Parts: sequence; structure tokens; C-alpha cells
Amino acid sequence: MTGTYRHGRTYCQATGCQARVRRAAEIELPVAWEQDREYTTLTVLVGLCAHHGREIDRRVQALLSARSVLPALLTVIDCAIQTEGDQHQRLCDLQAQLDVAEAALAAQGVENGEMAAVHEMVVMLARGPEAGGAA
Repeated sequence: MTGTYRHGRTYCQATGCQARVRRAAEIELPVAWEQDREYTTLTVLVGLCAHHGREIDRRVQALLSARSVLPALLTVIDCAIQTEGDQHQRLCDLQAQLDVAEAALAAQGVENGEMAAVHEMVVMLARGPEAGGAA
């Protein structure tokens, strides 16, 4: 059994714990977190009291679970970044079109009230079909 050996007894390896070792706990640490790498772990064996042994088991399972869902979470984040970039580009394009249209209307001497109506139509188009406009 592993643990801290003092005065002929083996004690829990958790910092500050003075309880005697009751079990050996295997801690499996992921070797790599990248999704394109083979999933392997490095196993460390430590001597723990019953309380810390249960706590370590719970945390090891949480760590391995996080490692298994990490690639899916990264994919979701990448998709969100791409979508946000696409929407930002569309907004910039529509703003440029609106600026050109307003300049053309101003050059033709269109009244401010009519320009506001045109501006509102362009904003509705920018919102897309889900907001009632026609994209």
C-alpha cells in the first residue's frame, strides 16, 4: 500500500490529513487533451483514507468525463464563432448598402420622412425572414 510512512504507520497522502491509509486509489490523468490524439491515460497510485479515497474517485470520474466531451464542446464553440463572423459580415454588407442608398436618396433630394421609411425597410430586410423581412 502506498502512503506517507511515519513511525511505522502509513498515513493518507492528502495534504494535512492525519488519517491512516485505508485504500489505494488509482488516479487516471489524460495524457493528451487534443481530439485528434489517441485517448490514453497516465495512472498514479496513491494511498488515501476512506474519505479522501471517495473524493478522489469522484473527481477522477469528472475529469475523465470532461476529457470525453471536450471535442464536442470545441466543435460547438467553433460553429458559434463561424456563425457570429458570418452574421457580422452580413451586417457590414447591409450597412454599406444602406449608406449607398441613403446617399443616393439625399442626392435626389428625398425628404427625411421618406428616407426614414426606406431605412426602416432596409432594417427589416437585414433582420431576415425569421423577423418578418425578406432576406
